[in-house]
Amino acid sequence: MHIQYARQFNRRQEFDAHRPYGQLPEGTDDPDIEFEITTHRGDVYWEHKSFGNWRGSIGASVQSQVNTTDRGALIPNYESRSAGAYIIERWKNYPFPLEFEAGLRYDYQWMDVGRQGTDTLDQQLNFNSFSGTAGAIYRFPRLLRLRLNFGTAWRPPHVNELFSEGVHHGSASYEKGNPDLVPERAFNTSLTGEFNNEKNLSATLTLYYNRIQNFIFAEPQDQPVLTIRGAFPAFDYKQADARIMGLDWSLDYEFVERLHLESRGALLRSW
Repeated sequence: MHIQYARQFNRRQEFDAHRPYGQLPEGTDDPDIEFEITTHRGDVYWEHKSFGNWRGSIGASVQSQVNTTDRGALIPNYESRSAGAYIIERWKNYPFPLEFEAGLRYDYQWMDVGRQGTDTLDQQLNFNSFSGTAGAIYRFPRLLRLRLNFGTAWRPPHVNELFSEGVHHGSASYEKGNPDLVPERAFNTSLTGEFNNEKNLSATLTLYYNRIQNFIFAEPQDQPVLTIRGAFPAFDYKQADARIMGLDWSLDYEFVERLHLESRGALLRSW
């Protein structure tokens, strides 16, 4: 059994100081946005002994996060708790040419959102869902190996996607969150062929097709937002279905000793 604990503390400051003419104004050493995030995380997993031709592991993780906004109101104060558990199993019977692996995971997240600037949001949010994956490897008698994988995963919206309201100085933009966002759900499929003649040629080709329901993105708005610091491009968080497909390849050919031809490439198309 393996157990791991980690703690991380982040302090972020963003400044907005302009000097088009003359000297800098007073108070430029003070950040316009400042917030602190403390994260505690624990993980435990156990690799069980093989039984038959099966081998795998069972694990769980928990995380606690607290955000305190000291200056600005871009994101609210919040507390977040999350927990997840998973199981992964692999079947292998060497020299039989087929291997199979599958996994299942369940995650739960709770969030308590408090004050944002002078406003008190006082909201509690809950998200939970399953993720899963299944894959197979087939080794042909000579030179070629095929990998097929299908997986589905989800992602709850982040606090900034839900509640951002104001100028994000790090990107010089005005961001507006959407509290009605729902979790994303992805369905991913890939097929990989690997060729190796064990002499002078190796090549890999991967084809993939990914579909994402309720994909979260920042949509640019037609009109900028005018503030006391000037006009900023505006972005609202929205959702839409998305598709991503493409291929990746790599090739290595040895003409003679110490002289190789290498090729790497990718094609990608998305909607």
